[in-house]
Amino acid sequence: MTPKNYFEKEGINPVEFALKLKIGVTTIYRYLRGASSPSRERAKMLEKATNGKVTAPEWRNADGDK
Repeated sequence: MTPKNYFEKEGINPVEFALKLKIGVTTIYRYLRGASSPSRERAKMLEKATNGKVTAPEWRNADGDK
């Protein structure tokens, strides 16, 4: 599942998600647009935060085009 689909399906606000994890809001939106990718370590942390619904590789390729 893509991060964007996760937020939509689960009804989670990306801003609240970012604040909860102490990640910059802009950073989360960059991941969603594919403008940047999280490090491997951060991608694993994000995977854990989504209870595995969005895997680390999916976070690292969030826009699906890379």
